[in-house]
Amino acid sequence: MIRLSNARSISGRDFKADGEGNDLFFDSDINMIVAKPESCSDVQDLDCTGCDLTPGFFDSHIHGAFGYDCSDASAEDIVSLSRRLPECGVSAFLPTTMTIEKERIYRVFDAVSRAVEILDKDIKPHAAVSGIHLEGPFLNPSMSGVQKTGNLILPKNGTALIEDLEKRFPGLLKIIDVAPELDGAMQFTEEFSGRYVLSAAHTDCDYDTAMDFFARGGKSVTHILNATSPCLKRAPGILGAVFDSPGVFAEVICDGHHIVPAMLRIISRLIGDRVIVVSDSMRGAGMPDGFYDLGGTEVEVRCGRTYYGPGGSLAGSVTSLACECRELVSCGIPHSEVYDALTKTPYDRLGIKCPTLDAGGRADINVIDGSGRLRNVICRGKFVTPDIMI
Repeated sequence: MIRLSNARSISGRDFKADGEGNDLFFDSDINMIVAKPESCSDVQDLDCTGCDLTPGFFDSHIHGAFGYDCSDASAEDIVSLSRRLPECGVSAFLPTTMTIEKERIYRVFDAVSRAVEILDKDIKPHAAVSGIHLEGPFLNPSMSGVQKTGNLILPKNGTALIEDLEKRFPGLLKIIDVAPELDGAMQFTEEFSGRYVLSAAHTDCDYDTAMDFFARGGKSVTHILNATSPCLKRAPGILGAVFDSPGVFAEVICDGHHIVPAMLRIISRLIGDRVIVVSDSMRGAGMPDGFYDLGGTEVEVRCGRTYYGPGGSLAGSVTSLACECRELVSCGIPHSEVYDALTKTPYDRLGIKCPTLDAGGRADINVIDGSGRLRNVICRGKFVTPDIMI
């Protein structure tokens, strides 16, 4: 039995004081948070004074990290990625595709399906695979960035692909990215929004088009203000549409490169509890500086940033949710809002109940110090490392 003692309770929401002080007990043998035992004589204690406890983070948009890429369609690599992600406080993730050839999409789904089977039998710490986020092929070519335009498909021609993926891999697909201004996008959204999260992405749609998309069932925006329309005084764009659409979520990349701190604070004030922090990381995350493949494009990783093309454009990130937690806290965003955006809100977008730190819950716990740094990670009842500072 292990006790995390003297931690701060985040608005009394994540866990309650159990006896003297704010203590949380878990049993590593059964991977479960438990009620305070009658006797604490055999309890190992970790003093968490000045720290917050949160459930494990959920990265719902991640292409890869640690040299692995989900679009390589290797079950073994996805398993390896899953086993490394707890180092970043992540206990669940959605492997995310690039805009790749149709046959490779099928191979990715097959690889993720096989990875899920392997991980279901794995008792070691690992992040759960919660489904697939399909970024592309239904994107606007003029906003595609590093995504391969030759593999793009108009939404009006995409129904058969989605239906066949669901038939072959039932329940695996969770999020479909689509540019609302494309031919057939609105009908596509109406057809599939009851089964999946439809997220506006790589889009130049204006405010009115975005509002129409949300009215027809669109539920989300992918990495808002990156590869989306801007927010201007006479053209509020997709950010303005999210502000005016309660129940619509917005992903945000918070690595200090994609969006500046002042804008992060503005987004937090505008959208509040509908912000979802994602890494959008690629295989170069957690790796040395150098050149790495991303969806068939060579991307340079240098000093914590990605570069591609003659203008040195961003191509995904090399951040992690742990680093983004620290970045957001340093921006002055309240801890409780940051933690929700890393845990509760990604689950809300999928309509899934977020894990809690109540007795009976799985022992996936992050210990975070006052500056937003990840101090300890417990995943599946085991300490990932004895003491880490990210």
